[in-house]
Amino acid sequence: MRLTKKLETEILKVYNTYWESYSNGDIKTFAGMLDKTFELIGTSESEICHTKEDGIKFLKAQVKELGGKVEMRNRKISVVPVNELMLVNERCNIYILSGQSWRFYSKIRISTFLRKTSSGWKVFHQHGSFPDMQVQEGETLAVKKINKENLQLRDAIKRRTIELEEKNRELEIETALEKVRTVAMGMKRREDMLQICKTISQQLAKLGVKETRNVQTAIFNVPQGTYMNYEYYAKHNKTFITETLYTNHKVARAFAAKMLKGRGEVSITHIKGKQKVKEWLNYQKGTNVFIDSYLNKATSLTYYWYSLGPVALGISTYFPLTKEEQQLFSRFLKVFELAYRRYLDIEKAEAQAREAQVEAALERIRAASLTMRDSTALSTIIFRLYAELTKLDTKLDRCFIMIVNPENKGITWWMAGQEGLLAENGFFVQMNQHPSHLMYLDNCKKRKKKWTYLFEGKEKRDWDRFGFSKTELARLPEPVKVFMASAKKVHLSGSSDQFGSLVTGSFEPLPEEQQEIISRFTIAFNQAYIRFLDLQKAEAQAREAQIEAALERVRAAAMSMHRSEELLNVCEVLYKEIRALGFNTLRNAMINIHNDEKKSFINYDYSDEIGRSTNHLFYNIHPLVEKQIGTIRSADDAFSETYFTGRDLTTWKNFRKRIGEKNDSRLDKNKGLYYYFYSIGIGSIGISTFGPISDEKKALLKRFRNVFALSYQRYFDIAKAEAQAREAQIELALERVRARTMAMQHSEELSETVTVMFEQFKELGEEPERMAIEIVNENDHVFEIWATQHGGSQLNLLVRLSLDEPHVMQKMYKAWKAKIKSITIDLQGKELEEYFNYLKKQGLPVQRKIFGKRRVQNVATFSKGILTIITPEPRPQETIDLLERFAHVFDGTYTRFLDLQKAEAQAREAMIEAALERVRSKTMAMQRSDELLDASEILFVEMQKLGIESLTAGYVLMDKEEKNGLNYTPDPSTKKMFPVPVIIPHDETIHLKQIVKNWKKGKPFLIIEMDEAETIRHQTFIAERSTNFTLTAAQLIALSPAKLILHNFYFKEGYLLIVGGSRLSEEQTDIMLRFTKVFQQTYTRFLDLQKAEEQAREAQIEVSLERVRSRTMAMHKSEDLSETSVVLFNELKKLGIQTTRSGFGIYDEPNQAIQLWLTTVSGQLSEQSVLGTIPLKAHYAVHENYTAWKEKKLMMVHTFSGIEVKEYYQKIGNYLSIAPQKRYPERLVFSVFFFSEGSLNVMTEEPLTDDDNKIMLRFSNVFGLTYRRFLDLQKAEAQA
Repeated sequence: MRLTKKLETEILKVYNTYWESYSNGDIKTFAGMLDKTFELIGTSESEICHTKEDGIKFLKAQVKELGGKVEMRNRKISVVPVNELMLVNERCNIYILSGQSWRFYSKIRISTFLRKTSSGWKVFHQHGSFPDMQVQEGETLAVKKINKENLQLRDAIKRRTIELEEKNRELEIETALEKVRTVAMGMKRREDMLQICKTISQQLAKLGVKETRNVQTAIFNVPQGTYMNYEYYAKHNKTFITETLYTNHKVARAFAAKMLKGRGEVSITHIKGKQKVKEWLNYQKGTNVFIDSYLNKATSLTYYWYSLGPVALGISTYFPLTKEEQQLFSRFLKVFELAYRRYLDIEKAEAQAREAQVEAALERIRAASLTMRDSTALSTIIFRLYAELTKLDTKLDRCFIMIVNPENKGITWWMAGQEGLLAENGFFVQMNQHPSHLMYLDNCKKRKKKWTYLFEGKEKRDWDRFGFSKTELARLPEPVKVFMASAKKVHLSGSSDQFGSLVTGSFEPLPEEQQEIISRFTIAFNQAYIRFLDLQKAEAQAREAQIEAALERVRAAAMSMHRSEELLNVCEVLYKEIRALGFNTLRNAMINIHNDEKKSFINYDYSDEIGRSTNHLFYNIHPLVEKQIGTIRSADDAFSETYFTGRDLTTWKNFRKRIGEKNDSRLDKNKGLYYYFYSIGIGSIGISTFGPISDEKKALLKRFRNVFALSYQRYFDIAKAEAQAREAQIELALERVRARTMAMQHSEELSETVTVMFEQFKELGEEPERMAIEIVNENDHVFEIWATQHGGSQLNLLVRLSLDEPHVMQKMYKAWKAKIKSITIDLQGKELEEYFNYLKKQGLPVQRKIFGKRRVQNVATFSKGILTIITPEPRPQETIDLLERFAHVFDGTYTRFLDLQKAEAQAREAMIEAALERVRSKTMAMQRSDELLDASEILFVEMQKLGIESLTAGYVLMDKEEKNGLNYTPDPSTKKMFPVPVIIPHDETIHLKQIVKNWKKGKPFLIIEMDEAETIRHQTFIAERSTNFTLTAAQLIALSPAKLILHNFYFKEGYLLIVGGSRLSEEQTDIMLRFTKVFQQTYTRFLDLQKAEEQAREAQIEVSLERVRSRTMAMHKSEDLSETSVVLFNELKKLGIQTTRSGFGIYDEPNQAIQLWLTTVSGQLSEQSVLGTIPLKAHYAVHENYTAWKEKKLMMVHTFSGIEVKEYYQKIGNYLSIAPQKRYPERLVFSVFFFSEGSLNVMTEEPLTDDDNKIMLRFSNVFGLTYRRFLDLQKAEAQA
């Protein structure tokens, strides 16, 4: 088997685990390392094992003695393949814990064999031995002459010597580590990592590690695919810091991948042979690493790297390190980790300091940018920006702020450089097709945060010629232009944003960090510049908003005018607003309204000095006035400007005094007076000032003119429009009242209607405290009042107040009777107190503090009553007119409501009558008592149609003893009728006894309301004590309301029952009384009809019996029984008994037979008058009939079906003169009714009813009597 690196690692892992578990006493892990055939030959006589079990026992015995007290040091291990086995040889020193210190015990040699099993490599043989301390060098066995003491002394000296050597070595290593640790603790800069590498290299050399090439670090930057390499070359005595790419060679990639797996990973790369080393050197020459000249002659190069996660410590040597040297280097890893932590702290501190430096610079630029008031400040800002970037170690030639004009694609350059602050800055470069200009525009459009551009060669020369001659850059100082043009190439680094770009020019490319700083400066400047633009815009907007607000106030003053005198208000507002807008020399504001017919005008004037004034003047009062008016009247948008100075001003002041204008002392303090007027069509609007105004202010004055002209022109239109809008608003309010009144279904909804009225009054600007609708009820001599609460919220309360109440009701009633449209009732003092007390006594929820000291009832009448609003003060006529219109609209819709209500009442009555008629019809159509179930179902359905909901409802008939009620009601669970009446005892519970008691007293109805406990008891009683009731108590209670209400409406034979959870309304109670009355009438009629039909039936039966009796009495011989049989058959048919064959049978006891006389199906005589004699044993039914006759039973019934029918006919057919049957019925019912001599026989296909059986018994009784009379007569005739 070939020993590979991977296999060797695998074997050593198993081997080391074996010894670790042995040393730690880990029995479970130790057992897992052993093969089943484990053999052990140890150093003592007892250390012999032949099985895995022996090995485990051996360890258990050793744990207490050796666990944690033995260490193997200075281990030298080798792996040798032996066929398919692996031999591990080890030599090491055994140390034993003695007290608090470890002491050398002995050297030991161990040989271990491992074999591959299905579960991995296992130890199957081990041998260990101590070297003989008594044997001298060169000897195999000890010479006997050496005495024991000398041997012991020599052994002690050897042990002590080895122990001292070990300790001395350890001290040397610890000293070396401490020196590295000291350097690490003293690190102040990241570059100090180089000293760490140098110190490790030097200490390794002192510890005997030769041929060290370099010691180095790898601090990984995974996103960039690089690592920062701090390294010290021993033979060159040089240090380097290099950022090295690790993705460009497979060796480098493999090493990086291994290290990045995480802490504890080790990478060892051997480059063997001179050619291989040369190839590696050639590769390195293409990178940025230091070129080691010693590699030119080297034949070997080995790299050892140890990972700490994101960082690794490495060493490269010209010859491979021994394992002991590798272990020694790995001990420096922990010390290096301390250095790396220190490195990270320094790196973080430097980054924070750098960030603070950058932020401070940014803040200075931001602060300077935020103080900008106009664009000229950009010159100072770019100069500061250049200075700040320079302070941050940015190697710049020049710095630019390029402001892009998005409209014309031009760029304004603001620049700074070594020449200092330029006297003139801000150079516009128009749109052009030079690549660099297009590049600036493109980056700005994309707002590219970082970009670079190499500006060189022909492109730069072309640009220099163009820029320094065809653009404003030509104004640059000549030395600056010469210097800029002399550069052969310039590296531009920039960052673009909304404003444009921040660009730096340098002779070498800027590193990434500095480009990032430029980007941050760009963002900071962009924010400040946008703030500057926003501020400029905001100031303009604020000014415009101030102007608009001023214009709006003038517009509002003009729009709020109701009379022409209010033009003085407009003048005052105009004066104050114009002065607030910076008209510092303003004297007054004026509006002139012209009257061309009278050649005069009215001058409305306002100033703070003289206040308001109005003057009526003529056009020709002064030449200048006449000229000014002529100018103004020349066009609708004409403008007039007049001024007085010097002597003209003096003349004008004297003129003002003559026409009686108020004195203005300010005229004496100023040397000029200026008038500015704009035409408004029917006049002019303007100002006068003590100094000339700018064109901007003239334009502003024109805007005021435009606002006022439009507003004043619309003054009359708006007044008209407002009247129309007010009317539309009133109509809308009236329509809402009309719609709500039309939507009314019940009188109670007047409470909602009056609330709607209140809301509409409020929306129309009125503020009533309360509103009411009073309907006149002359029959009861009251007002039926529906009112809102105080404040207008809905009050669902009908108040009835007498028409005779003197202070309000009587006055309103008299006005209504007199058809006066409206009155006002003003209650104060005593009247108010008496009226309040009256309302309080009537139970109204009034509060004295709400009444106040005065209560005004504003009343409008309509055909059915009064509409009232209540206010604390009298209302103007406009409000009264509005109230009258509301009353008029309400009158029409309320009358319509009453008509509709009447129609609905009639429709409701028709619906009730239809329901009563259906119940009446069903009850009238009853033929039998059980049809009451159908009648109850009709009642239940009709009640639901009329909105009378219930758990169940129907009729209850009391029995003759008045103890039980037969309930004809639906099943509460299905709402379907029970198939038979439910019988409920009425003499066991209080409530049912109460129902019977009131029924007996003849009361019209009784309502029983139960609480929850009573409900449960009652429903439990119904479920458990009723007959034919199919629900359990639990089921019935679950269906029932919590509190049961029983409505009982009485009639002569019982009562109509409604079981539910809510009390019927008055209307519903009246309906049920009507249902009860209808049922009483129709049920009495049913009972009378039923009695009459029973009497008619009895008479019919008696006639049939008489015919059979007469025919029997007329017999002369027994053969006449055939004719009697025919009469019987026909009479039975008349009585509705559908028989297929009937007749008589006379028993012949001596012969044990029966003689039969029967009719055929058609009712005719059979072919043989005497059909025959049948032996009693012919069929079991014949014999059973005989037995029953002997036992004197009244009747016997046999039912045959299927094959039984055929068998019956076949067995008796042999004895009778009956033609053979062609078809046998499916079923045959043989009914036999006995008399003293025999039986009356009837055959049917269906069983006879109980009534039919009673009739047949009567026939058998009549026939028996008359037949015996026939026999007696026959006997008498025979004797005679």
